This record gives sequence, C-alpha cells and structure tokens, in this order.
Amino acid sequence: MSIEPNDDARRKAVLAWGVASLRDLPWRRTRDPWSILVSETMLQQTQVARVIDRLP
Repeated sequence: MSIEPNDDARRKAVLAWGVASLRDLPWRRTRDPWSILVSETMLQQTQVARVIDRLP
C-alpha cells in the first residue's frame, strides 16, 4: 500500500482540525485501557458531563 501525496496533506488537515476542535476530555489523556473502556461504555447511555464527574 502506498501513500499518495494528498493522503499526507489530508491526514495533517484532520489532525490540525482535531487539535483545534476536540474537547479536552480525561479519557483522551490516558493510555489506561480500563479507563478508556469504562468511559466508552458509560458514554453510550450517559451524558458527557456526568461521565467526567465520575472519572478520576
């Protein structure tokens, strides 16, 4: 699989958008699989603000 020249530019554009647009959420700052799993499971049925209050 080769990377086209436009692929690199597209990837950089998406990453730049993410840095500028995504909310700073606790589960995005950890690499702990358990915390990520718990947050993703809770977020399926719970508002983000309530999940933030429950996570360390």
